[in-house]
Amino acid sequence: MAGDRDYFIQVEPQVRAISGPARVSRINRGYSFEQKYLLEGEDNTRFLLRIASTPHPAHRERKIAEYEMLQRLMEYSSLVPKARSFGTTPDGALCFMILSYFYGSDGEEVLGMFNEKEQYHLGVRAGEELKNSILCMLLLHNRLGMTRSGQRPHGKLQESLTQDSDCRG
Repeated sequence: MAGDRDYFIQVEPQVRAISGPARVSRINRGYSFEQKYLLEGEDNTRFLLRIASTPHPAHRERKIAEYEMLQRLMEYSSLVPKARSFGTTPDGALCFMILSYFYGSDGEEVLGMFNEKEQYHLGVRAGEELKNSILCMLLLHNRLGMTRSGQRPHGKLQESLTQDSDCRG
């Protein structure tokens, strides 16, 4: 967490304008430095609110790029949260994303309930999903005409991108 300061207070008016009346619960789990909240509407719809400190324009640009990538990746996988909204505080010091909320149990808590073989198969499935997501991200960059380094992909990477049938679009 980014200190003890509660960032929700600073983005609350913007979030409420988007989400409407919602119960707000802080989520104190996970490995990111962002503050996370569960928004639960009157109709029991749930959303994940992520708030990040963006003290420098470069941080803000990375968060915008992350949000845009989530928007694109959700076309390729049902395991990517739907990117609903993005905003910043007027001074740009904080940004927030509202994402769809996945119901279920925390994997860290329940993984030990599975035997070794089941854990292995879950890991393989997660790896396949991650591989597909990475290939889809690379495909999106390829369609924009560049890789992260600013150069066009070539060789086996280009072959994987053009032959991957899991990446629609």
